Amino acid sequence: MQLLSLRPTFDTVIPCSKPEVMAELGKQLRAQSWNWIAHEFDGYIELHIPESQTRYWSPHLSLSFDEKDGATWIHGRFAPRQEVWTLVWVAYLAFAFGAFFALMFAFSAWHAGQSTLAWWLVPICLLGIVLLYIVSYVGQSWSRDQMESLRSQCQRLLQSCCPNLVN
Repeated sequence: MQLLSLRPTFDTVIPCSKPEVMAELGKQLRAQSWNWIAHEFDGYIELHIPESQTRYWSPHLSLSFDEKDGATWIHGRFAPRQEVWTLVWVAYLAFAFGAFFALMFAFSAWHAGQSTLAWWLVPICLLGIVLLYIVSYVGQSWSRDQMESLRSQCQRLLQSCCPNLVN
């Protein structure tokens, strides 16, 4: 697992069927001893940081389950909270559209023999994309401790399903 990629992922295999794993995980998540925030869906679980520890860049861990050859394959992906992720992607799209339309406008003006300042918007928008990536990367590094904590909670849950699970 690369902890500082934009959306770090990991994969785990449990040698039990998916219904068994989902039933055991559901039982563990409803237990009195589990005090983290978890949302359970059909074949999908999200683990969240407790609200008292939530920061702006706090991640959540999405676990999706798939059954192959009698074993359960678990794909885990860290991502920022939905409102932060949406804001980041809206900003990416705004910069990308801005660069595209500025380029089209500037090219049209150039083709018509007119000068325009729209050429400057293209590198400014591209710089915005690069800066947004850097800010996202730095923000994620500030929550590395929470990603590790979510990963350890996930490992604890998976150990409850299959006690001899090594990774």
